[in-house]
Amino acid sequence: MKAAAYAYADGSLETPPKDLILLGYIDRFGAQNVLGRPLSGWEVRRMMLSERVLRAYNDRQRSNKWAEWAEANPEDAQLLNEAMLIYEKHRMANDGG
Repeated sequence: MKAAAYAYADGSLETPPKDLILLGYIDRFGAQNVLGRPLSGWEVRRMMLSERVLRAYNDRQRSNKWAEWAEANPEDAQLLNEAMLIYEKHRMANDGG
């Protein structure tokens, strides 16, 4: 989920990850209407984490000084770094390199 959110944020993935799509529908129509049931804690965590990766990526991109942004936002910087590393590892495995 982190890798997919990172890939979408950096433009490598054209379609939003399913967690972000689902979050948009739930924000608009409510979980009961979209899923026909309440959300599980795991689903909430996945969607929030995906949204947080996307937000952190966009916040960092708006910053002129990424090192200062990372120092001011250590938790988001760590999350973004983890997401990038997972994405790169996955990409390398799929590219055969």
